[in-house]
Amino acid sequence: MAMIYTSEELKREIWNTYNRDPLDWKMLIGRDDMNFYELLVIHKDTYWLLKEEQINPFKTVGVGVKGRTKQDIVRSLPKHDFGLRPIPKDKIFAVLNLLRSGYSINTIVEKLLSLPPMPVHEIKSPLAVYGPVFVSKEPIDFISSRHKKLREKLQIELEKLLNKKYPHILSAYG
Repeated sequence: MAMIYTSEELKREIWNTYNRDPLDWKMLIGRDDMNFYELLVIHKDTYWLLKEEQINPFKTVGVGVKGRTKQDIVRSLPKHDFGLRPIPKDKIFAVLNLLRSGYSINTIVEKLLSLPPMPVHEIKSPLAVYGPVFVSKEPIDFISSRHKKLREKLQIELEKLLNKKYPHILSAYG
């Protein structure tokens, strides 16, 4: 069984890895049957799977794992890579004017997503596009349908963490 980390540790690792190599990322998010968030991040042949609960509007807590995935899984995902894409300052008003004139939002998004993702420290423009983040009922199923035990293990570990640090979250009436 994979080693369990806090989602905070894994998010820091994802952030650092993204800033070193911003190409070839996919991100899927969904909710499980207990309404916990599941976040699947894939970079080349590595995946991070996080299961989290939102404690308040500014804080989530959770657990997760890191593992290896097969390239055929990545190829089956939608074509656009996740990332931050700066909108050059001289293009911001052009995009806004296109939106106001009724130009197809899908065409505008497609053009923005065709820009290459960049590390955060290289973005100098005042505005950037973040994404795409794909929504899926059960993101873990993109890794493998055999990961039921992993989902159960993360569920148990998240509930332990919540019972220890935030017992009111899982109680019926807070």
